[in-house]
Amino acid sequence: MSFNGIEKSAVMLMSVGEELAAEIFKHLNSGEVQKLSVAISNLGYISNHQLTDILSEFKENATNMLQSMLIPEITSIQY
Repeated sequence: MSFNGIEKSAVMLMSVGEELAAEIFKHLNSGEVQKLSVAISNLGYISNHQLTDILSEFKENATNMLQSMLIPEITSIQY
């Protein structure tokens, strides 16, 4: 099964635990909360392989985003 962005986000929220998921939900608007809630309720069985793929993709995207934010800072430092 291939997951879309909302479904991947739902899987991520389910994997971080109740407290962190609640904290994340605080930063979303009502439409986003509704979409994610529906996606969570519609998710079926997620295999370990699927979960690992989604978590790996998230890690890669987060790493790339952080690097793109930090590289301009590093290159602007004058020695």
